[in-house]
Order: sequence, then structure tokens, then C-alpha cells
Amino acid sequence: MKLADLRSFASAAFFLLAAIAARATPIEFNATYVAPITIAPSSDTIALDTASSTLSGSGNYILQTGNFYVGYSPIPDQIIAFSFLDTVTLNGITQDITIFGENNVTAAVDFITIFAGTPVSFGDITFQLDQTISGSGGVNQNVPFSLSADVSQTPEPSSLALLGTGAIGFIGYLRRRLA
Repeated sequence: MKLADLRSFASAAFFLLAAIAARATPIEFNATYVAPITIAPSSDTIALDTASSTLSGSGNYILQTGNFYVGYSPIPDQIIAFSFLDTVTLNGITQDITIFGENNVTAAVDFITIFAGTPVSFGDITFQLDQTISGSGGVNQNVPFSLSADVSQTPEPSSLALLGTGAIGFIGYLRRRLA
């Protein structure tokens, strides 16, 4: 192997590996505690725990856990719409996200449905809440549930430039090698 070929191959490999490393940037996630919210006119409540984690990149993650407390409801067989704010921080960018849901109240058991949210942009990261249906519980039962979301990271232009430069260099190396 000629020295020029070795340099060309090493340069192409460096740019490709640098681009791959730049794309797999960890994402710092934080969400604040949401105090118990009563879903009127029932006496059911919902609360979310504080959450903090490092995500390994784009994907679907369970981000926050919560509790759904089933209280006594004088009017069974109703569906009650509710909403609340959750403060979310991704890589230092903080936003309040409105979470919408329904409380399904029956004579025997109650459960909640949290609806999938619209995508929210945090700089180069997009966050979209998934639909969640809690377990069901009778009066005076505490039902744990989890919120999950799709988190996707858009590569920054410099990462794409590194990837393109590495690919062009690798193609050049292969053309010289085959010629």
C-alpha cells in the first residue's frame, strides 16, 4: 500500500468516525414534579414524579412516572377531560408542555388516558408524548403509570459535513485503489 493511499484512507476513516460520534450525542432530560391535581367533578387525582436522566440519543423512552389516585365519585359513568402543565428540560432548553387526557369514571373502576402530544422542538431535539392508558383501580386505590415519548435528534450541519467529507474521501480512496 502506498503512503498516499494510506493517508487518504486514514483521513476518510477519521471524518466518517467523527461524524458518527457527533450524531450519538447524549440528551440530558429533566422534568419537574407535578403536584396532585384533582380531576373535578370526580375526586380522582393525578401527580407526576420528578425525573432526570441521560438519554442515549433518538428513541422512545419512559421519561416520567406518576400516580393516579382513585377517589370516590358521586356521579359514575362519565368521561371527564382534563389538562395540566409539565415543565420539561432537554439539553438546557426548558418548556412547559400541556398534557391532555380523559378520566373514565365508572361505578366499579376508574382509569385515565393521556393523549399523544404534538411534537415540541427543543433546538435540534424534537419531543412527542405517546398515548398512555393507566391501569384501573377502585375507590381509594393508587395506580402507578408511566409517560413515554419519542425523542429525536436532528444532526447539526457540521456533523453532516463531516460525514460527507469522509464519504467523499473514502470513495476517492477506493477509486485510486481500483485504478
